[in-house]
Amino acid sequence: MSEAPSEPLGDATGRHPEPNGWLTLLQNRVVLIGVAALVFVACTAAFFLTRKTITVVDGSRQMTVETHATTVQSALRGAQMTLDPADLVFPGLQTPLANGLRVTIERARPVYLAADGQDLTIRTQASTVGETLAQAGIALAPEDLVLAHGERLGLDTSLGYLASPVRLASVGAAALARAVPSTRGGRPQAVEGAPASVELTVKRAVPITVHDGGLPVAVNTAADTVGEALRGAGINVYLADVVRPAVETPVTANMHVYIERSKSVTIASDDTDIAPQGSFVTRTRRDSFAQLLADEGIALNGRESFTPALDSVIAHGSMISIRRYRPFQVEVDGGVVAGKTKQATVREALADVKVNLGPLDKINPGLDAQPQDDMVIKVTRVKEVTVEEDEAIPFESFVRPSAEIELDHTGYQEGESGVLRHQYNVTYENGLPVSKVETKQWVAKEPVPEISFYGTKIVLRDLDTPNGVVKYWRKIEVLATYYHNSTCGKSPDDPYYGITRAGTQTHKGVIAVDPNVIPLWAKVYVPGLGVASAEDTGGGIKGRHIDVYMPEGDSSWGVRYVTVYLLTPVPNSYPARLP
Repeated sequence: MSEAPSEPLGDATGRHPEPNGWLTLLQNRVVLIGVAALVFVACTAAFFLTRKTITVVDGSRQMTVETHATTVQSALRGAQMTLDPADLVFPGLQTPLANGLRVTIERARPVYLAADGQDLTIRTQASTVGETLAQAGIALAPEDLVLAHGERLGLDTSLGYLASPVRLASVGAAALARAVPSTRGGRPQAVEGAPASVELTVKRAVPITVHDGGLPVAVNTAADTVGEALRGAGINVYLADVVRPAVETPVTANMHVYIERSKSVTIASDDTDIAPQGSFVTRTRRDSFAQLLADEGIALNGRESFTPALDSVIAHGSMISIRRYRPFQVEVDGGVVAGKTKQATVREALADVKVNLGPLDKINPGLDAQPQDDMVIKVTRVKEVTVEEDEAIPFESFVRPSAEIELDHTGYQEGESGVLRHQYNVTYENGLPVSKVETKQWVAKEPVPEISFYGTKIVLRDLDTPNGVVKYWRKIEVLATYYHNSTCGKSPDDPYYGITRAGTQTHKGVIAVDPNVIPLWAKVYVPGLGVASAEDTGGGIKGRHIDVYMPEGDSSWGVRYVTVYLLTPVPNSYPARLP
């Protein structure tokens, strides 16, 4: 059998019995709170999940925008960013938003236009004046002007340049106050981030008629004054011309301008005080050159020459030449100096071209002569100088004995020329000598003779030989040959066959010599032969040459060079100098 329930059962409607109603109510509230919590969590999650962060670049500004918008347009509207229809947005306004998207706004530039009596304001993406006018539907005639604060503009002028702070600062406040459109309808409020505004004025050209020399010329001009209109039309007006009405008169439509031309005159002069560049062109309404020169302030001294004459009638394109200087040439220092002078003497003319004169110089024509046209002045430079010239005195040459120098040795004294000095006075003209006069002469240096010394001093010396020591007083290197009696040119039956020059019979130890080298009867030590006696001579024995006697059939001596020694005693006569 089951247990009885602990709580009473509800009725068929699910309601509990009345005593337990507070518990039922508590259960229902718990359920409601749970549902609300779930809804809150879901909403919070949806809020964070749909939020996007984008970057908006508006001109020089850059900002970060957090938004729940779905397109670029709704995001900008939510950020309270106002757009002009001429503004450009990248990417487009209907582009779906994505987190991290970069949106760039290129604002249109406000331009205030004054044209044809009307003022209007436009916003434009145009970059030049011409594009802006085309967008506004304003056409220009060739002579019409477009101005910005009084400054003339070209159609290719950049709007950015016109609005640049540097240009506006250079224009100045006074210019900015001029020619500003009235904008009667008021100017729109400046949009933050938009480019700086530009103000343009279109000035229309009007027709005028210019009578220049009686010929009418039609001119369309937008200039303010008559002078500006003429200049703009390329019509030059000179100070001496007469313009009616005056050049400063404001231009009006259909006005007539009359020009009474002056005459063009060229004034040429060789004086830089009159014409610094040689000539100049001026304008005048005078009739004579005298009146013209007075108007130009050219003072005359009465020495000028004129071509044409001063009283000649001036015509348009005339020329007057005023001559004050006379051309001349100076032949000086090997060249030609060209000059011109208005001085009265040759002396002053030379000073004009800075030709300095020496005290002896010759000038033709003379210094006091009057300069003439194309005169040639010859300057001869004259200089007198004292010069000295040396003439060589030749030295003499001598050969002399010297008792201080050993026999067969020499000495030498070098000769030196002497100097004979002459003094002259020399006159030069243009660097060339024209006269030379000797004033004195003297021996400035005595000559030194050239002397060749030969020794005469006898010195005895010992010589070791195989046969003992011998004394000699001279040694000579000689060519030593040999001879037989049969080679002497005599037949055996000749009584002088085998007889020496000294009259002795040939024998071993006899040598033939040249007596001019080795004296006859001299004792001579011959290496390889021994002591020999100079007793013979021969026709072929000349100079340092000896001939050794050898018996018939003996040719052992041969031919050789040997040094022979002349033994003591010293003969009374011997050659001091060997050939």
